[in-house]
Amino acid sequence: MGRRMVLLVVAVVMAVLGAGLVYAYAQGAEDRAADDYDTVEVLVARDELAPGTDFRQALDEQRIRLVEVPNGVLIEGSTADNRPFEGQVSLTTIYPGEQIIADKFGATEDVDAVDLLPIPQGMIAVAVELSDTGRVGSFTQPGSRVAVFVTSASQDGGEDGLGEPARLIYPDMQVLGVGSRTLPRSEAVGPDGGPIGETSVTLLTLAVTQEQGERLIALQNNPEKILAFGLRNSVSDVVPSPDPED
Repeated sequence: MGRRMVLLVVAVVMAVLGAGLVYAYAQGAEDRAADDYDTVEVLVARDELAPGTDFRQALDEQRIRLVEVPNGVLIEGSTADNRPFEGQVSLTTIYPGEQIIADKFGATEDVDAVDLLPIPQGMIAVAVELSDTGRVGSFTQPGSRVAVFVTSASQDGGEDGLGEPARLIYPDMQVLGVGSRTLPRSEAVGPDGGPIGETSVTLLTLAVTQEQGERLIALQNNPEKILAFGLRNSVSDVVPSPDPED
């Protein structure tokens, strides 16, 4: 009888200890879960940021903003402090909802130029200078499709007195980028008798084959020729003109 009592007491003690351990584990798991669901503010991309995107500009445009994120999904290096990123640009594509970390930002010169433009396989990027009218105003943007025309800089002569007509040389090209540069003040005199001030020209970067690039560069550098673009879409009906000597 005494031995049975001892075994019973031992069993009760073990059961109590087991229950205590289970409770302690469950309580710890609950606390850990609560910690995982506690939130903290970190910088997060709202929109997709292409390589070379300026951090300050993206922040001012609210493309990067502070978001409360559960502790359980924080990644190493995430922060709410924008100061380390000032003056830096994204080094790679950053996707919507991605937390901002230092490893993905750096100086402009650290960006791989190949990543800045989505150049199709087998093609190269060539920049062409155009006026606003030559690029269809402000409607031509990265991703646009354009038809390329060339005409003579001199419009004297011709049967109707209008000079040489423009010719379509490339019916469909992809615009990779749009930029601008300022031309210095000219010493020439404008219509009002005053000096011509600084002017801006648009730089359109196109995806081209080597042969197309060679031809566009030659036309661009020929003072007797003028290039112009026509904005097009998938249903535009354009056919290249006959190909006389440029």
